Amino acid sequence: ALGFDVAFQEIFGTLAAGATLELVDSELRLDFVRLWAHIRARGIERLYLPYIALQALAETAMAAGDAFAPALREVITAGEQLRITPQIAAFFARHPGCRLHNHYGPTESHVVVAHTLAGEPAAWPVLPPIGRPVGNVRIYLLDAHGAPVAEGVA
Repeated sequence: ALGFDVAFQEIFGTLAAGATLELVDSELRLDFVRLWAHIRARGIERLYLPYIALQALAETAMAAGDAFAPALREVITAGEQLRITPQIAAFFARHPGCRLHNHYGPTESHVVVAHTLAGEPAAWPVLPPIGRPVGNVRIYLLDAHGAPVAEGVA
């Protein structure tokens, strides 16, 4: 939706790169069989979607037996924690030139932190990292009481 806080990032990033922005209506967005066919037919190169939609799309593509979209080069997931499932790993194994970016969630990081998954999808961690702070910035990780936690503490 245009009123969603991340809509500007999605729309502006696409247009600023000189790409064509394709908006899909809610009916198509919720029908993953039709959405997958649309992505393939239209030669979509970049997707921006939440993890739950990525999971459903990967399941749909793998079940259809045609889990390859030749134009797909980049998938960005945000809004909730990314989990690498067997279906998502298999989907990206079928798209070796396609990058998966974890932008995580705005509650935890105020919109964008970024980590691009690399290597073989089968070796990706189930819960990928969210990235590192940008230059000249510090990050503070706090426990439930607001006290700093040591590096590596969940």
